[in-house]
Amino acid sequence: MSFAFTSLRSKILVSYLAFVTLLFLIIWLSFSFYQKREQMALTINELNALRSLFLQATRQEKHFYAYDLTDTAFYRSEQCSSLTEYNQLVTSLTNRTVSLTQSEDAYRLAINTSLAVLNHSWNEYAKLFNATVNLCLKRGFKDYGQEGKMRDYAHALERTSINKVQLLTLRRYEKDYIIRKDTLYAFHFFCILQSLQSQYSKDAQVVELLKHYGESFRNLTQIDAELGLTPLLGKRGKILMMTQQLEKDLDTLIIKAELEAKRIRHELTISFLLIMGGAFVLCIILSFLFSYSITRPVNLLTQQVDQIAASRFESISSPLPVRSKDEVGTLTDHINQMLSQIQLHLEEVQASSELLTQQNGELHQYNQRLTVSELQLRQLNAVKDRFFAIISHDLRGPLVSLQNFMQLYEEDYTLFSVEELQLMKRRSITSINQMINLLDNLLSWALMQIDHIRYVPGKVDLSEVLNKNHELVMQSLEVKKIRFRLVIEDSIKLWADYNMVDFILRNLLSNAIKFTHPEGEVIIKVMADETTADITICDTGIGMDHHMLAKIMSSQDLSVDPVSTLGTLKEKGTGLGLIICQDFVRRNGGVLTFDSEPGKGTTATLKLNRYVKKRS
Repeated sequence: MSFAFTSLRSKILVSYLAFVTLLFLIIWLSFSFYQKREQMALTINELNALRSLFLQATRQEKHFYAYDLTDTAFYRSEQCSSLTEYNQLVTSLTNRTVSLTQSEDAYRLAINTSLAVLNHSWNEYAKLFNATVNLCLKRGFKDYGQEGKMRDYAHALERTSINKVQLLTLRRYEKDYIIRKDTLYAFHFFCILQSLQSQYSKDAQVVELLKHYGESFRNLTQIDAELGLTPLLGKRGKILMMTQQLEKDLDTLIIKAELEAKRIRHELTISFLLIMGGAFVLCIILSFLFSYSITRPVNLLTQQVDQIAASRFESISSPLPVRSKDEVGTLTDHINQMLSQIQLHLEEVQASSELLTQQNGELHQYNQRLTVSELQLRQLNAVKDRFFAIISHDLRGPLVSLQNFMQLYEEDYTLFSVEELQLMKRRSITSINQMINLLDNLLSWALMQIDHIRYVPGKVDLSEVLNKNHELVMQSLEVKKIRFRLVIEDSIKLWADYNMVDFILRNLLSNAIKFTHPEGEVIIKVMADETTADITICDTGIGMDHHMLAKIMSSQDLSVDPVSTLGTLKEKGTGLGLIICQDFVRRNGGVLTFDSEPGKGTTATLKLNRYVKKRS
């Protein structure tokens, strides 16, 4: 198919105008359909608003029965807030119903007739309620209305010569009736009244007052019967039935309107989809026609260029044919010139690129290996220096001191008193214990470095481990006269490696004693829930500032100097035990934290998993 246009610009302009026209048509239809849907939605919302107003009116009605009927202010002023609110709601309900009945959407949804009937029912309901209110005013309460008249006659009878016991019995039946609304009490009332009228037939004043008293009570019972002795009888019963029916009719009307709106929306959707489908088909046809005339020469040129590119420009044997005189033809000429230049330099560029890529890859691998080797060498060198420093200082120092003492003792042991020998014995034992502890730590660290310590979890009796370590540090506690308390339940079991937990607790307890002043206190508390146990070791020692805490928590290996400070009696340490503790805690899936304040002491909290039966 051929077009009268010879340039791509004219073809694109025509296609653009055609699509813009279709777009405006679709937008107009969408807006029209949207407006209709919105109007129907607003109508349904208005119906729901009418229902809300009606429910508010019924709530005011119930409030009137529940509170205002027993409020003397209502009978005195013949008005109350609930009645005022009720009348306003009914007026608003009627006006909005009339307005909605006359709307176009009511006819569209076929609910105008139902709305008119509903409005009439609301008016009848309002009239019946107002009549009930007037009847309530006529009945009265306490000193008002018919009940007030009845009380006046009763008070007048009390001032006569009538037997007070009989009068009180009569009034008791009156009150029982008013409270319970049971006609049986009214029957008893009239029986006693007739008896009194016969008994005092010669006393004209008493007979006259009894007559008026009985008539007032009779009128009261008649009004109650008309109102309804219960909410299901009389006018109140009719009002209740009307409200239930009105609510049901309104719900039915809302459902009907929603179904009709749904049907109309479905029809609008079908119409819109049909129009959109037609527009879509038309767009496809126009797109095909315009794209065919525009892209055919471009596609042919693209296929030829793709073939050349796929062959890595090795198939350039002749220039590309020029098939049109428009912009595509001009583009073909320029491509032919470009291909001739590309063919000259492509082989040299490809060869150079491959060689450079290979050299860069090899160089990158060498750099990575050198970086890793340098880092490992630095770490090993730092570990070596630290390891020999520990051996030469912390291990050799106590041995030299012990050697000097033994030489002096061997030369002339009489130079020492008994007290000095006891003191040297205690110091020697302390030095030997420190060296043993240091050797244990070094051995554990060395095994840990070669991954020789295996994690073997099992059931661990926490109380047993703590008591065992308490016995181990008993001598240190006695030397420094430190008070020790252990608070734990015997039934706590952990799921962990026994030896690792033993090492961790021994190290933490030793540190607490080391940094606690003589006559201080060390407390171990264990708090547990269903899954974990928190072991807290508190001391009243020298404490640490936040810089020292940060340094302790960041200690991971011997390549960085571990944290090591002297104890309160100049006890030495290497800081190696804490590094091992942190690794053991990590292997057991636990958490070790510290909280400290200079001069007040340190609290170490160890969280470990509890033993659960299903693990076994």
